[in-house]
Amino acid sequence: GELPCPVDFVTGFHENRVLHDLTAKFVEECLGKSDWSPERLKSSALILGCHGTVLRGPKGLDTGLAAFEGLYRVMAGKLGGPFKDVTVGWMNHRRGGPWTQPDLETAVRNLLGKGIRQAVYFPFGFLADADETTHESRHVFQKFPDLEILHLPCLNAWPPFLEYLASRIRSRLS
Repeated sequence: GELPCPVDFVTGFHENRVLHDLTAKFVEECLGKSDWSPERLKSSALILGCHGTVLRGPKGLDTGLAAFEGLYRVMAGKLGGPFKDVTVGWMNHRRGGPWTQPDLETAVRNLLGKGIRQAVYFPFGFLADADETTHESRHVFQKFPDLEILHLPCLNAWPPFLEYLASRIRSRLS
């Protein structure tokens, strides 16, 4: 049957400049609180973590791939300035056909192949702490003891983001 209260989503994050600017400010604030100097960032990579998806989803189902690829491009451009390199690291499953690439493990191997031994990991794809982007990424990084990682949190509990999200919800309800 039908749900008593239909499910609705606040969408369009990949096209929202306010969110892009907030995210950049959040990352800048997190980096400023870390012990990673601007000089250190110049020899480091930024890994933007996101849950992956199948490349060819079931007919009629939007997997969100285009939106997340768009958001990745924006975030890479907006956040990549202080870094030597920027990459996405998709957290993929193994079922349903081919998934997004590079997966996080491949992204790390690519960085190590370029001689990069330090990286900042920011889970940009979820606006809440998701197991694949926070916990599971740590398991992947454990496979690479030669890579030093600075994990940034998701921005889901950051007060300016909460204010922004609340305004989006209020707008949607009115």
